[in-house]
Amino acid sequence: MQSRTLPFAVVITAVTGIAVTALPWFNLHSVGLDASWNGLGMGTVDANDLGIAPSGRGWLIVAACALAGLAGLAALMPSPKARPVARVMAAVAAVGATAAAFVPIAIWIWPSWYFGDFLDGLGLSSADIGVSTAILIALIVIMLILAALCTALFIDRSEQELLDDA
Repeated sequence: MQSRTLPFAVVITAVTGIAVTALPWFNLHSVGLDASWNGLGMGTVDANDLGIAPSGRGWLIVAACALAGLAGLAALMPSPKARPVARVMAAVAAVGATAAAFVPIAIWIWPSWYFGDFLDGLGLSSADIGVSTAILIALIVIMLILAALCTALFIDRSEQELLDDA
């Protein structure tokens, strides 16, 4: 019988990645405005009144997490026919989570990739406003853990398939 712990860990980590992406990545408190935006480009009520938003690069993270979550759910299916599907999904999710880990890294190094023309519209520079390094570091760690869990799930399902064939 297959262990259900690993697929549950994948699903929980994927949901955590989505939740952290929805946290505010930066705010305008330093310039006197009570507005903040998350990784999806969505802002608070005061932020929406400004009519502009940064690029929603966090959608790449959400897509990778959703794929990983689906791989975890597929691995939980008891049907033997679901095993190859779960194995392929876990492999693709591992690659996707690894690629998505580069999103917060890139934003940490080049905040202008996230901000786009947003700061120009407010007359500010990226030196005035910075992204939350704590959230970016948390996302990097979560996405790398998710990639490792998806890799482990792929290996586990591959070994299980070999045992079933023997």
